[in-house]
Amino acid sequence: MEEQSTLHSTSSKKPKRHRVSFFIALSFIVGGIAGGISGALVGGGAEIWQDILSNTPASSTIERSSNRTTQVIDASEATIDVINKMNPSVVSVISTKEFQQYREEPLFGPFYRRVPNGTTERQVGGGSGFIISKDGMILTNKHVVSDTTVNYTVILNDGREFSAKIVDVDPLNDLAVIDIDASDLPVAAIGDSDQLQVGETVLAFGNALGEYSNSVTRGIVSGLNRQIVAGDFSGSETLENVIQTDAAINPGNSGGPLVNLAGEVVGMNTAIDAQGQSIGFAIPINEAVFVIESIEKYGRIARGVLGVRYTMLTPEMAEQQNLSVDHGALVTSGAAGTPAVIPGSAAEAAGVKEGDIITHIDGTEISDEHPLSSLIRKKKIGDTIELTIQRGSDDLKLQATLQEYGVKSS
Repeated sequence: MEEQSTLHSTSSKKPKRHRVSFFIALSFIVGGIAGGISGALVGGGAEIWQDILSNTPASSTIERSSNRTTQVIDASEATIDVINKMNPSVVSVISTKEFQQYREEPLFGPFYRRVPNGTTERQVGGGSGFIISKDGMILTNKHVVSDTTVNYTVILNDGREFSAKIVDVDPLNDLAVIDIDASDLPVAAIGDSDQLQVGETVLAFGNALGEYSNSVTRGIVSGLNRQIVAGDFSGSETLENVIQTDAAINPGNSGGPLVNLAGEVVGMNTAIDAQGQSIGFAIPINEAVFVIESIEKYGRIARGVLGVRYTMLTPEMAEQQNLSVDHGALVTSGAAGTPAVIPGSAAEAAGVKEGDIITHIDGTEISDEHPLSSLIRKKKIGDTIELTIQRGSDDLKLQATLQEYGVKSS
């Protein structure tokens, strides 16, 4: 696998990686009414200010105001069309757990004892997902279905409930596929997240707060190719190339689709910045297309992996450690002495060593824009890649044949 260690630089020039919260609705609260109004007001704002500054006659202003009203109505109709198209394929993923009940029996005098009195099933979490096959395959976040001690139930848009089983989870990303026993289900249309532009309108669907299913909020793409450190009570992981949006994303929205105005899924709602407002993040759908295709082909998520632990170099780190290059992936051991190069991995077979700096994969420079794990995720099991290595003062070219995650190289 490719596990990225996190080293912090004291330089103020390096952009900070934000730590953000996963959306698992472990407790339920009543939220205020927000997020659904601002979208209807988008459109024509720049023209209003232009009218004021240019001293345009009143009659002309009234005429343009009519045009703006038409634009707002058209945008609202487009939004409604997308909601009607997408909602049937969006699901709620509910987790429940059995709890022991007790009753009190008289012991003697004023004393009582508690004795078992059966069990009760309670909801302990809620997330979202969307249907990717007519026979019941559903894509969601890995952290939504990470608890192996609970039962998972999928609630469809029409109110039907199904017991769900986990098909597989992605070892390299916050993605998972679950399955329900159903047929002739509506399938979400998959778009192309590489075509997204900053400023493009998007809609976030999901099971808000674990209570309000079929919730939809509207916003824009605020940024692309973000890198964040996201976590919940169980741990954290680095997510790369994620989409930033100001569409309101709430606990319980995890795993729900982020959709463009063509009615296509372009991302999966995954995290929010707990320190900011209207700062949400979604995994690009192109990252999930591999997962969908792998499930269809193998019945599991079969990733090709290199098998190193690393940290991304910065110029500050390179200067502090007197390194000969200031970019790339520094192969380094992890916490508790975990090895830098995984025994039996493709990297070990290729001759990669701890302390090596991987600067290029197949000629592509490893950088914040092209992290090592992102480049590896684009490859398939059995692909042979060329690693450009800086080892001390030596430049090396090594060939590594990627193998399936969890399978040792022969």
